[in-house]
Amino acid sequence: MSALEIYLFLLADSFVTGLVLPAKQALVFPTMQIFGSYNLYLAGFISTIGITAAACLNLGFGRILRTIKKNDPSSQQNKKLEGIFALLKKHGYLAASLGFVPVLGPIITVFTGVLGTNYIRVITIIFAVNFISYGFRVVM
Repeated sequence: MSALEIYLFLLADSFVTGLVLPAKQALVFPTMQIFGSYNLYLAGFISTIGITAAACLNLGFGRILRTIKKNDPSSQQNKKLEGIFALLKKHGYLAASLGFVPVLGPIITVFTGVLGTNYIRVITIIFAVNFISYGFRVVM
């Protein structure tokens, strides 16, 4: 395999890892670390892009769920739940910073989409947190 194919495979692996449905961790980046013949800074950046692209889809999925919930006339309005949602919406950006957690991160991203938090801010936070996370993985 050429280097371009390896990096594209890394991008695809990171993208699929960041989606809601497959609850798994990325496999290609640790393998690249073990072999050591790849530019790990580039690999971390490509993984960050893949996970951020998946986060965009997860946020979109959350927005769709929010629209469905709003348009459903049978949904009961519970005052306790409304208070919890208001609190979580206020601190949704803090929750978005947990987007790097392997299994929980995509679920949190969908949840921030349901809450209706600012799309650009959440994506920026997810990109920054994953970039820092992969930076630590490269250094360590």
